[in-house]
Amino acid sequence: MIAPDHLKRIAIWSRGLAEREIEVARAGIVERTYGANETIFMRGDHFDYWTGVVSGLVRMGMVTPGGKETTLAGLTAGAWFGEGTMLKNEARRYDVVALRDTRLALMVGRPSYGSLRTAPPSIDSWSRS
Repeated sequence: MIAPDHLKRIAIWSRGLAEREIEVARAGIVERTYGANETIFMRGDHFDYWTGVVSGLVRMGMVTPGGKETTLAGLTAGAWFGEGTMLKNEARRYDVVALRDTRLALMVGRPSYGSLRTAPPSIDSWSRS
Protein backbone atom coordinates (compact mmCIF):
# COMPACT_ATOMS: atom_id res chain seq x y z
CA MET A 1 0.00 0.00 0.00
CA ILE A 2 1.38 3.40 -0.95
CA ALA A 3 1.46 6.31 1.51
CA PRO A 4 -1.23 9.03 1.31
CA ASP A 5 1.31 11.79 0.56
CA HIS A 6 2.86 9.67 -2.21
CA LEU A 7 -0.61 9.12 -3.74
CA LYS A 8 -1.20 12.88 -3.80
CA ARG A 9 2.18 13.44 -5.50
CA ILE A 10 1.66 10.86 -8.25
CA ALA A 11 -2.08 11.31 -8.85
CA ILE A 12 -3.38 14.87 -8.96
CA TRP A 13 -6.93 13.47 -9.17
CA SER A 14 -6.56 12.04 -5.65
CA ARG A 15 -6.29 15.44 -3.98
CA GLY A 16 -10.06 15.93 -3.94
CA LEU A 17 -10.98 12.48 -2.62
CA ALA A 18 -12.64 11.81 0.73
CA GLU A 19 -10.56 9.95 3.33
CA ARG A 20 -12.28 6.61 2.63
CA GLU A 21 -11.65 7.01 -1.09
CA ILE A 22 -7.98 7.77 -0.45
CA GLU A 23 -7.73 4.49 1.46
CA VAL A 24 -9.40 2.59 -1.39
CA ALA A 25 -7.06 4.16 -3.94
CA ARG A 26 -3.96 3.52 -1.80
CA ALA A 27 -4.90 -0.13 -1.31
CA GLY A 28 -5.56 -0.60 -5.02
CA ILE A 29 -2.27 0.81 -6.34
CA VAL A 30 0.99 -1.05 -6.83
CA GLU A 31 4.07 0.33 -8.52
CA ARG A 32 6.24 -1.42 -11.08
CA THR A 33 9.44 -0.42 -12.84
CA TYR A 34 10.13 -0.97 -16.55
CA GLY A 35 13.48 -0.59 -18.28
CA ALA A 36 14.10 1.59 -21.32
CA ASN A 37 12.59 0.02 -24.47
CA GLU A 38 10.66 -2.56 -22.43
CA THR A 39 7.15 -3.35 -23.65
CA ILE A 40 4.53 -2.65 -20.99
CA PHE A 41 1.69 -4.14 -23.02
CA MET A 42 0.81 -4.82 -26.63
CA ARG A 43 -2.28 -4.06 -28.63
CA GLY A 44 -4.75 -6.88 -27.98
CA ASP A 45 -3.51 -7.59 -24.43
CA HIS A 46 -5.83 -7.45 -21.45
CA PHE A 47 -4.16 -5.24 -18.87
CA ASP A 48 -6.46 -4.86 -15.88
CA TYR A 49 -4.98 -1.66 -14.48
CA TRP A 50 -5.66 2.02 -14.72
CA THR A 51 -2.11 3.21 -15.26
CA GLY A 52 -0.25 6.32 -14.10
CA VAL A 53 3.27 7.39 -15.01
CA VAL A 54 5.21 8.08 -11.80
CA SER A 55 8.52 8.78 -13.56
CA GLY A 56 10.05 8.24 -16.97
CA LEU A 57 8.52 8.36 -20.42
CA VAL A 58 6.21 5.96 -22.25
CA ARG A 59 5.11 5.81 -25.85
CA MET A 60 1.55 4.91 -26.71
CA GLY A 61 1.25 3.81 -30.30
CA MET A 62 0.41 1.13 -32.81
CA VAL A 63 1.55 -0.48 -36.02
CA THR A 64 -0.88 -0.03 -38.90
CA PRO A 65 -1.97 -3.02 -41.01
CA GLY A 66 0.46 -1.71 -43.63
CA GLY A 67 3.35 -1.91 -41.16
CA LYS A 68 3.71 1.81 -40.43
CA GLU A 69 4.51 2.64 -36.80
CA THR A 70 2.32 5.44 -35.43
CA THR A 71 2.77 7.30 -32.15
CA LEU A 72 -0.49 8.32 -30.49
CA ALA A 73 1.02 9.99 -27.41
CA GLY A 74 4.12 10.37 -25.32
CA LEU A 75 3.25 10.25 -21.63
CA THR A 76 5.33 11.62 -18.74
CA ALA A 77 5.00 11.80 -14.96
CA GLY A 78 1.46 12.63 -13.88
CA ALA A 79 -0.31 11.14 -16.92
CA TRP A 80 -2.93 8.43 -16.27
CA PHE A 81 -4.38 6.29 -19.06
CA GLY A 82 -6.26 3.11 -19.87
CA GLU A 83 -9.35 3.56 -17.74
CA GLY A 84 -11.74 3.08 -20.66
CA THR A 85 -10.47 -0.32 -21.71
CA MET A 86 -10.15 -1.39 -18.07
CA LEU A 87 -13.73 -0.42 -17.20
CA LYS A 88 -15.13 -2.00 -20.36
CA ASN A 89 -12.94 -5.11 -19.93
CA GLU A 90 -11.65 -4.73 -23.47
CA ALA A 91 -8.34 -5.59 -25.04
CA ARG A 92 -5.91 -2.68 -25.37
CA ARG A 93 -6.12 -0.85 -28.69
CA TYR A 94 -2.50 0.31 -28.65
CA ASP A 95 1.01 -0.70 -27.60
CA VAL A 96 2.77 0.97 -24.67
CA VAL A 97 6.56 0.93 -24.44
CA ALA A 98 8.87 2.56 -21.88
CA LEU A 99 11.18 4.90 -23.78
CA ARG A 100 13.28 5.55 -20.66
CA ASP A 101 13.53 3.74 -17.35
CA THR A 102 9.97 4.21 -16.12
CA ARG A 103 8.01 3.66 -12.93
CA LEU A 104 4.24 3.13 -13.24
CA ALA A 105 1.44 3.17 -10.70
CA LEU A 106 -1.07 0.44 -11.49
CA MET A 107 -4.55 0.75 -9.98
CA VAL A 108 -5.83 -2.77 -9.77
CA GLY A 109 -9.03 -3.38 -11.70
CA ARG A 110 -12.57 -2.13 -11.67
CA PRO A 111 -13.33 -2.66 -7.94
CA SER A 112 -10.83 0.00 -6.82
CA TYR A 113 -11.71 2.48 -9.58
CA GLY A 114 -15.45 1.88 -9.16
CA SER A 115 -15.27 2.60 -5.42
CA LEU A 116 -14.28 6.20 -5.98
CA ARG A 117 -17.08 8.73 -5.53
CA THR A 118 -16.40 10.36 -8.86
CA ALA A 119 -14.33 9.04 -11.71
CA PRO A 120 -10.94 10.74 -11.83
CA PRO A 121 -10.34 12.72 -15.01
CA SER A 122 -8.81 10.95 -17.95
CA ILE A 123 -5.76 12.11 -19.86
CA ASP A 124 -8.16 13.42 -22.52
CA SER A 125 -9.72 15.94 -20.13
CA TRP A 126 -6.30 17.07 -18.85
CA SER A 127 -5.00 17.67 -22.34
CA ARG A 128 -7.79 20.18 -22.94
CA SER A 129 -6.84 22.36 -19.94
